[in-house]
Amino acid sequence: MDAIRTYRTRRSPASLGRRRGTALVATVVLVAMILALTTVGLLVARSDVLLFRNLRDGTATYYRAHAAIARSVAELTAGYAFDSLLVGPDGAPGTADDGTPPAPTAVPGCRVQAVDDGDDPDPSPCIDGNQRVRLITECSGPRNARRDVEAIVGRSAAPFIPAALYLERIDLDVFAPVTLDGADHARGDLAGVASGPGDPVPAAASPALEAPMVLPSGVRSGNGERIVALPAAQVDTPAFSARLLMMVPPFLTSLPEGEFGLAFIHTAGDGRVTAPATGAGLLVVDEQLEIDAPVNFSGVVVVGGSLRVGATGALSVSGLLWVRGDGSGPAISAAGPLSVVYSSEAVTEVDRTLRLPRRAVLLAEREVF
Repeated sequence: MDAIRTYRTRRSPASLGRRRGTALVATVVLVAMILALTTVGLLVARSDVLLFRNLRDGTATYYRAHAAIARSVAELTAGYAFDSLLVGPDGAPGTADDGTPPAPTAVPGCRVQAVDDGDDPDPSPCIDGNQRVRLITECSGPRNARRDVEAIVGRSAAPFIPAALYLERIDLDVFAPVTLDGADHARGDLAGVASGPGDPVPAAASPALEAPMVLPSGVRSGNGERIVALPAAQVDTPAFSARLLMMVPPFLTSLPEGEFGLAFIHTAGDGRVTAPATGAGLLVVDEQLEIDAPVNFSGVVVVGGSLRVGATGALSVSGLLWVRGDGSGPAISAAGPLSVVYSSEAVTEVDRTLRLPRRAVLLAEREVF
């Protein structure tokens, strides 16, 4: 009886209640600890997600700003200094559009502004004295991400060579054989037989193209294949003509006849060749150029208006041919044979005496915090 009484005492309701209370407290503490650990884990995970999202948005915005810089540089015309960029599209210094690129960038959320380089010896903010300029891009991305990128833009060391034939307007009227060849030809090489040391360039290019465009069927390459014109940046023709006027003596203003050596010729109006001519150098005609006799030219030919090769004429260019076109008709009308082959030797000879236009290039870039 004593043993039974003792056993019942040990298993009394009060004792069981105390033990159940202790277990409940332990369970509550354990659940609280689990909840706390879960909460901490969720907070850490949420922080990681936020950090990753911010990093992703910031990185995307940075590359968007970088794309805006690259797009702005690609849209700058080939030339010399960046005065036209610093004064803006209206061409007047001290106005609201100073430093605005001439062509708007297609990158959304980004604003590009050009300012004069700090090392420029010219104190004027709208005059580029060292062929360098700063581009500052302010770019906004998703969820208020912000990246500011600053770049130094200069000019390339090599002259701008978009193609053997550079057309600012794609409209050709071809009635005679037209040969274009972008392989590097040494002096005396025939079309299709290139022995020059330089890399080839496109046979034809134009800044007016949004996509490659096949030229007329009468236009052939040196090996007889069809030519596909490729897009290219524009040339700052006014700056090029102004530099030519400063460098060329005033007596070289008419088109020569017969044979002549290295010459730099600029004609303010129309130019016409009525007698056979063979020469080398640089020929710039502001308006229309008419060829009514056989002409062989080694160097660079720049035509501000249209080029007309008459039925009694023939034009063979070893070097580069740039035709701007005036919009009044076809940029090139060829009733007589036209041949344009690229030659780095001929271009270098001209560039050594009269510096040709240079492409804008990105020299340095950094993120501004």
